[in-house]
Amino acid sequence: MMCRWVQERLSAYLDDHLNGRDMATLWKHLQACSSCRAQEAQLRKLVQLLKATVPPEAPAGFWAETHRRLREQAQASSRRLPCSGISWRSLILPAIAALLVAIVLWNVWPPGVGSSNPNDDWKLRVAEHAASSSVQPGMDLSRLVGWEASGINR
Repeated sequence: MMCRWVQERLSAYLDDHLNGRDMATLWKHLQACSSCRAQEAQLRKLVQLLKATVPPEAPAGFWAETHRRLREQAQASSRRLPCSGISWRSLILPAIAALLVAIVLWNVWPPGVGSSNPNDDWKLRVAEHAASSSVQPGMDLSRLVGWEASGINR
């Protein structure tokens, strides 16, 4: 159990990224455990080898070409929807048409027609009664729509 804990923290130990308590616990374990000490030595050697390697040199013009291609891709993708290949401009007319249809239907469609909610029926009855009689502001309309008879809660 302790060996697993140590092995999970060996890299941080070598980089001095452990707190003081963990550093001391790990160091004590390394003094007593030859297996973990061998792993620590291998990891230390690997880190030294990696630090000594020279990164390869990029060919001439590599970075300029990479930046040019990235700019082209960014410009092309800014004109398209993510992951779809559809341009934003091709959606403007259908969106405007859908908005206009919704506005027309909102203003033309009579209240309560096509409603699946039985509580919306009172709106239609109020609208019909208001059109056929003189409704004064502040009148109690509950008797007109039959709330008492229908059992609908206000």
